[in-house]
Amino acid sequence: MKTFKNFYLILTTIIVIGISPSWIFCQNQLSVPLVLGLPIEKNIYSDNITITWNSNIKSTGIVRFGKVDGTKLYTDSVSSNENVTSHSIKLNNLIPATIYNCSVGSKDSTGTGNSGNFLFSTASPLSVSGAIWVYFSKYVNNSVSLGENATVANLGSKFVERINLAQYTIDISLYSLSGNVGTEIANELIIAKNRGVKVRFIGEEDNSTTSAMTLLKNSGVPFITDKFDTFASSGLMHNKFGIFDNRNSSSFEDDFIWTGSWNASDPGTNNDAQNVVIFQDVALANAYTREFEEMWGSSTEIPNASLTRFGNRKTNNTPHRFMINNTPVESYFSPSDGTTSQIYSCLSSSLSSINVCVLSFTRDDLSQIIIQKKNQGIKTKVLMDNNS
Repeated sequence: MKTFKNFYLILTTIIVIGISPSWIFCQNQLSVPLVLGLPIEKNIYSDNITITWNSNIKSTGIVRFGKVDGTKLYTDSVSSNENVTSHSIKLNNLIPATIYNCSVGSKDSTGTGNSGNFLFSTASPLSVSGAIWVYFSKYVNNSVSLGENATVANLGSKFVERINLAQYTIDISLYSLSGNVGTEIANELIIAKNRGVKVRFIGEEDNSTTSAMTLLKNSGVPFITDKFDTFASSGLMHNKFGIFDNRNSSSFEDDFIWTGSWNASDPGTNNDAQNVVIFQDVALANAYTREFEEMWGSSTEIPNASLTRFGNRKTNNTPHRFMINNTPVESYFSPSDGTTSQIYSCLSSSLSSINVCVLSFTRDDLSQIIIQKKNQGIKTKVLMDNNS
């Protein structure tokens, strides 16, 4: 399997930064050291991680952290006596594939400036393969391959294969489920439910009357759409992901994530150019489950309408940086995580080439940075659908 130098997983999502009252307070106290921007996780391992950040003046540093499922926000802290503006603190003795709350602080004689709370995740245990598979629905010209040829597959069949391999739990969030492809998937999910697999499904309300969606609802598979959140905005539930065998603690080696552009429909499978990425990684699966359950409103088989969040009510509630089999992976969800700014940052940091393949391109800020990079001599290519 090829190891990628950097793997950016941009999933119609971006960075909206939660700012705590302590952050606002410290911003107003100009004599207190300020934490500049967001802290960054580096050197992500299963039992340790390094947190880095910058401050506006020389100061010592402190990192407070605690597991997200704990009774307290922060249960531990690590300090550094180095008087610097570029801070780096290593956290040891952490639990593999675990999500933590975290806040950093910069301190001098005038006081401490703290960041808002953010989340990080340790890497999966070494027993996890960290395998990454990439599939495409259309053949391409492999004569221009950079060393690893694109793998073409029937994405509907691949999805059914993954459903059939699940032993404990399946959580699926799909924008569409229709046609013969959708009906086959619905039937396989019902079969999985009947053999004891716990299945939960989230769909888009505008597409919820298809035969496949109706079949699922009538079968007793726990099912909601974005309409379940009566206070959400009118934005679409545009996710296309599946989480397999993450909600069981018997093994970390059976946790899989399915994500990508593929729509579970006849056109999406047979006509359109689509892609899918599959990860075998429990740390990433934990983050996806956390995102799923924010929409679901609970961690049980029964959705909770009082806690469900869709659209503009979603929060930035997942870690974003992962190390999967020595490959850096970043994951963001829209609209809560500031996806556009993350894509912009990725584009602006490019040093040699930019290759973009999208259905549509409507953001001026992203087009302008691509033009700017082209004018700087960066090789740029943009491929879009001819109707967009």
